[in-house]
Amino acid sequence: MENELLIEKATEDDIPILNEFINACYIGNDDNGPDTSSPEWTSVSKLIGGRRTTPEFLLKDMQNLDITIFKCTAKSDLQLVASCRAHNTDEDTIYSEMLCVSPTCQGKGVGKLMVAKVEELGRELKCKYHKIQVFSCRKGLIEWYEKLGFKENGKQIPLPGPTERAWFIKSDVTILIEMQKSL
Repeated sequence: MENELLIEKATEDDIPILNEFINACYIGNDDNGPDTSSPEWTSVSKLIGGRRTTPEFLLKDMQNLDITIFKCTAKSDLQLVASCRAHNTDEDTIYSEMLCVSPTCQGKGVGKLMVAKVEELGRELKCKYHKIQVFSCRKGLIEWYEKLGFKENGKQIPLPGPTERAWFIKSDVTILIEMQKSL
């Protein structure tokens, strides 16, 4: 599948489709985005509600030199199949955030390719660590990251309250765990 995909830095022209795609991945369908009612679609809609991002937030990210948003499209029709936010938080660390993969591409190595793209950027920036934050209750996702070489580093992060992204907590799960691997 790798030869059928194109991973590149997203641009301001991609903001409308990225906004729709990311919110559908995280929160679910609002009648304007992809159909995420399928059980194959991995979302956190039982944990958080509202919007995960906004066009304004994505634009702000794209204007920040420490943040890169990658998009992955199918070469055949340029359909968006995955996205990920890479944040160079300091000279040692790059974070993967908002990793989203379409259910039609899950289990086919697309997420792994997106993580590898962030790691490639991290190496270019001379980062020593690649870190992620995961809901503590997402055991399957934690196991997936462990297969990619990530390990829990003991840091737990309480979920913040509502933000400019306008999402809110819907469950008792309010802890993110941090995982990392060396680059």
